[in-house]
Amino acid sequence: AVAVVALTAVLVILTRRKKPASTRMKRSMSFTSRLMLDGSMPDNVNMIDPIINAVLLYDDPPADAAIIELMTSMLSYERMSKIPVKDNSANMWFWEEPTGFDIKNHLISKTVASDKELWAMISDMAPRSLLRPGGMAQPIWEMVIIRNSGGKSAMIMRLHHTIADGISLVSVMNRLLKDRSGAPLALQVPFQRKDGAGKGMTMGMIGKILSAVGTCLYVGVSPYDTDLLFTSGPAKKKIVFKGKRKVVLMPDVEESLIKALKNAAKVTFNDVMFSAFGGAIRRYCEKRNDPLLAKLGKSVQIRALLPVAFPRSEAEASDPTRVLRNKWCFISAKFPVGEPTPADRLKAANEVMNGLKNSPVAPIQLWLQNNLVSKLPLFAQRQFAFDAFSRHSVVFSNVPGPKIPVLAAGKEIVGLQMVFPNILPQVGILSYNGMCHANMVLDEEVVTSPEILRECFVEELREMASGLGVDFPGAIADRLTALKGI
Repeated sequence: AVAVVALTAVLVILTRRKKPASTRMKRSMSFTSRLMLDGSMPDNVNMIDPIINAVLLYDDPPADAAIIELMTSMLSYERMSKIPVKDNSANMWFWEEPTGFDIKNHLISKTVASDKELWAMISDMAPRSLLRPGGMAQPIWEMVIIRNSGGKSAMIMRLHHTIADGISLVSVMNRLLKDRSGAPLALQVPFQRKDGAGKGMTMGMIGKILSAVGTCLYVGVSPYDTDLLFTSGPAKKKIVFKGKRKVVLMPDVEESLIKALKNAAKVTFNDVMFSAFGGAIRRYCEKRNDPLLAKLGKSVQIRALLPVAFPRSEAEASDPTRVLRNKWCFISAKFPVGEPTPADRLKAANEVMNGLKNSPVAPIQLWLQNNLVSKLPLFAQRQFAFDAFSRHSVVFSNVPGPKIPVLAAGKEIVGLQMVFPNILPQVGILSYNGMCHANMVLDEEVVTSPEILRECFVEELREMASGLGVDFPGAIADRLTALKGI
């Protein structure tokens, strides 16, 4: 403990040193953005570039010309038209103009003949670097259109995570999406308000802050999660990325069901989804006769890393040269896998989330990574990240989308999926037009027979609904059947 305090004190002093005047007028990247370019994991982990895959599904896909027009409209954002360049003398990254940029090279066209082929192609593509030519010498994003003669087609916006986080991508969505009348969406980037400015610091607040600092510092040295059959077992201490991922689609679920469940249980939408996936993991392990789950019961520890994005200043939110950025961090949350019933799991999920909401853990974690971890050598920064990831079992992300039908490149979107391959299984949830679209991206060598998770997810929601007296839509079972073989 003394060593941790001493290290923290030294790093605080370093952060307070006056920085030398710079002759460059360009704005440098944040620590989070530049770490994703430098590589956030040790070299031996073989981690890939962090590529976000936003999948837009169509019954009738748009033409190439319409897609190029849409792509061109997004170039007003600095990070969509420029490239990251490192100034090695300053050890900093900046955005600069590329040479030889042709937007047409950033559109990749492919064809398939069935939904099974479509999702096999997306699973194969997701863990790969950008497909368009030019590497890092061209803007680090692309569009892939996959036209399907035997089912739904997909347009996939693939971009390097260093461009932006989820909150700032709302701004891009306003250029990307239109309502049925052709009018642009008016989604607002959340911005910081100053309502609480000037309030004094109480002893209670100081106590919470100190507790949060301890919580954040403890994550990287905390006990490893239980070696359930859902995890990579003891091998997670030396986990590596093996290059393959499977996108396991969950059947779409009506938002009205999730809202009815949350209202009946007096919890939140996110609590229901977090609990449902915790229950799905438990049921998966039960179906595989996991010996540790049976032995440990409620003592099982399975945790998720939750990405938390922070509001922007009002000036940033309205400035297309500044709105795209990364201002987020991971926080740790216990999945309710050890709880024996859906009701117990939902209660536990609500308690975990309420605890996080009432704690300054997230802003403290952001401050620590921006002001302390950023001052460490790169190898230490990477080790900090690896130590946190290797002790957890899942990454969980739940993002609200448009509440109405929308068009992209002139054609109506019928479904959305957020696909992100990570070193851990990644849950991605997007709500759109009254439906909740979810998937889990995972390594089939670790989570064998992953299609079982779909059945477990539906079983958990059905039993949760039964216990709360909420009607369960029969259409969900039909959608589960339709996913067989995908």
